[in-house]
Amino acid sequence: MRRLDPGLKSGDLRPFTPRRVGMQPIDWIVGAYFALTSLLLVFLGGRIAWEIPVAVRLIFFGILLFLRRSPVPRNRFWWLLRMSYPIFFYPYFYQEIGELNGIISSDRFDETVIAWEQAIFQCMPSVELRQWLSWKPLSEYLHLAYISYLLLAPFTIIVLFLKRKADAVCETVTTVTLTFITCYMIFIPFPVLGPFHVLSRPDPAEWGWFFPQLTHAIVERGSSMGTAFPSSHVAVAVSLLMQAARHDRALFRILLAIVPALVVGVVYGGFHYAIDAIAGLAIAISAGLIGPMLWRRLEEAREEVADRRRWRRRWLRRR
Repeated sequence: MRRLDPGLKSGDLRPFTPRRVGMQPIDWIVGAYFALTSLLLVFLGGRIAWEIPVAVRLIFFGILLFLRRSPVPRNRFWWLLRMSYPIFFYPYFYQEIGELNGIISSDRFDETVIAWEQAIFQCMPSVELRQWLSWKPLSEYLHLAYISYLLLAPFTIIVLFLKRKADAVCETVTTVTLTFITCYMIFIPFPVLGPFHVLSRPDPAEWGWFFPQLTHAIVERGSSMGTAFPSSHVAVAVSLLMQAARHDRALFRILLAIVPALVVGVVYGGFHYAIDAIAGLAIAISAGLIGPMLWRRLEEAREEVADRRRWRRRWLRRR
């Protein structure tokens, strides 16, 4: 059995041999999320429109059954699609949370989070931080960092892929998906709208020339209600930064110019409470430590099962 390099510092791209590989670690993680939310929809989904989410899950499980028996693609780019397809599900995961977080409760818990915020900070950083740091060039930079979140995951994965770090690609997709899903499983029972939707919104024209206005337009049209706590922006961005630190020094330097500003920007722009960012940071650190270990264990188990199947087929042919 091929043992994985615990450090995974280089990891040249594996040769593409047409053998059946079964379920990948990422398949198990996404499948577990869909299975759990399917149960919630079936048993508790009476108060929401559950038909489309259930249909999407049935399609996904059909895709998993197909992928389970499909060979490894010979083409590198098809391999990338096979190993990183969950990044195309992330927007759907995020958008449906607005519906799913009504399964358990119709309440919103902003008052609870605001109470935590005031107890810890004795103020509201999501309101006052802009006043303390009232400088338009800084505001432009922080808002740019905030909206760059939309491209961080694809950018990181593509860079690792182009540098032929196959194990790093798989580990990163697994870790980031674990981070997303951890946030989503908190959003569903504990929906929080966030200061952008609860408190008075700042006029973006007062805080910059371009990126504040662009960011507000994107958030107004594309945000999913009830997904403020924890901040998935912070959680995912920091987990990507941790993966870059593990696998590629140049990529780490690029993300280091963006991610800290993003962490500050989610509060500075009034999109998240400060406690949301802290919770997102805690999830990122946890997932950043657990994700690589989980991927390695699942990958080694998958390799062991594949070796046993190959040995069994050879034994049967000899008979």
